[in-house]
Amino acid sequence: MSNLWRPFSVPALASPLHVRKGKGVNLVDRQGREYLDAVSGLWNTSVGLNNPALVSQMHAQLQELSFSSLFHATNSPAERLSTRLVELSGGRMQHVYLSTTGSSAVEVALRVSRIYQRARGMPEKKRILSFDLGYHGCSGLGMGVSGILADEVAKSEDFPPHVQTIPSPLREGVSLDALATALHAGDVACLIMEPVLGSGGVIVPSKDYCREVRRLCSAHGALLIADEVATGTGRCGAMFASDLLELAPDVITLSKGLNAGYFPLAATLFAEHVVQPISAAQIALQYGCTQDGNPVGCVSALATLDFIAEQGLERRAAELGEHIRSELANSGCSVIREVRGLGMMIGIELAHVQGGAPFSAEESARVRLLCQEAGLLVYHFDAGLSLFPALTITEDEVAVMLDILNEVLATLC
Repeated sequence: MSNLWRPFSVPALASPLHVRKGKGVNLVDRQGREYLDAVSGLWNTSVGLNNPALVSQMHAQLQELSFSSLFHATNSPAERLSTRLVELSGGRMQHVYLSTTGSSAVEVALRVSRIYQRARGMPEKKRILSFDLGYHGCSGLGMGVSGILADEVAKSEDFPPHVQTIPSPLREGVSLDALATALHAGDVACLIMEPVLGSGGVIVPSKDYCREVRRLCSAHGALLIADEVATGTGRCGAMFASDLLELAPDVITLSKGLNAGYFPLAATLFAEHVVQPISAAQIALQYGCTQDGNPVGCVSALATLDFIAEQGLERRAAELGEHIRSELANSGCSVIREVRGLGMMIGIELAHVQGGAPFSAEESARVRLLCQEAGLLVYHFDAGLSLFPALTITEDEVAVMLDILNEVLATLC
């Protein structure tokens, strides 16, 4: 039993893993056993643990100014980070709201989308669309638009009103038809989507699909929100995965890799045309948390962005991710049905050799535990495993990762 109530668990449920220390992509538990972390913590420690380039700058900022609220003041790190994110967007985004988690970044994006519609005289446009296999965090609205949580959440809680899920782009034609039908009603404030659906199984839509999503949203006056909490800041081979897929969103959410897990931090980026009517109507966003724009968090993000640029990690993510997917696809393992992904987001769909039935969520979870017992930390989805290695993982560490994974999967054949 434990006094610690962990996320997505019943109270007092003990964990099978107690991490004591870590460096790079390697962890050590309290028994002294070592693990290779192939999922970057919770997809966020993208430049490795105990990275001196980040630790030194955070230490210096702690000595200079450890905290400053954005409620009635500002601070230089927050202003510098906002300017940097606008520059990285190529100027397409002009306003930045700094918060603390991916959930809060999504909450801000969704609430602003409704404020935007009201400010331009369309208060009836309040419905939010999302995908049935999407995940957008655990805030009130974020949970409500996380279709992948719907069955579990419905057992104990009610979803927020004016929220609708549509089919994910597993079948792009069906998804686009559903989107067009929903938008035609005229009451949709926004569509929120992950450029690559992570928890849903690393689903990568085509560019044609993304361009049509953009066209439909524009035609019906609905904002398009790209939830890049998992996909942004280099993970997929570019600063924004939405750029690679030609999604052209109105709003972008960032967290996880924004400062690589070194401090709670998130950002929501808005195009000028989203903010202009809100500003003209003088409507204040009724949202704010104590740690929003914390100077230490902002410095850690600036250091992360510098490190990614200096080390060429975006290009490395694209090249190494392609290598990993190729190695897995050509491994000859009979339980691997499909390998998919973008950059260092990799999904491995598993199927039984006899009959070819896909693995269930319970079976995939058991394979995940087998990997952990073998010293490799991976993630799982309903029909397989996913890999989100740090962008700094070495070629030798990739080889170890693949060796362990192949050994575990071979036992399933």
